[in-house]
Amino acid sequence: MQKIVFMAILAFLPLSGCDSPSLGMSGAAQRDVTVGAHSYSVHWKDERVEVYRTSMAFMPRLSEVLTGAEAAIVEATGCPVRPGSLVGDPALIKAEIDCG
Repeated sequence: MQKIVFMAILAFLPLSGCDSPSLGMSGAAQRDVTVGAHSYSVHWKDERVEVYRTSMAFMPRLSEVLTGAEAAIVEATGCPVRPGSLVGDPALIKAEIDCG
């Protein structure tokens, strides 16, 4: 029984940091936002933003995820995304914002 519990802990341990920001974003503001079918965890510090898609989806379309992430950034920060700065994959998106 102890072996099963240990294996379960090991299996789920990597998931504990799924929406934690990178070290460079330590101390960043954070807000959870839902846009359409996707939920996002938006972290921002100065003009840098990291967005983690936290909802489950099987092979989501990148264009749909990026569009939702951009809307989530605007909703969370109140600032527009700097054109050409939105990059990423269906799990992690990075961008810069213009709050000046």
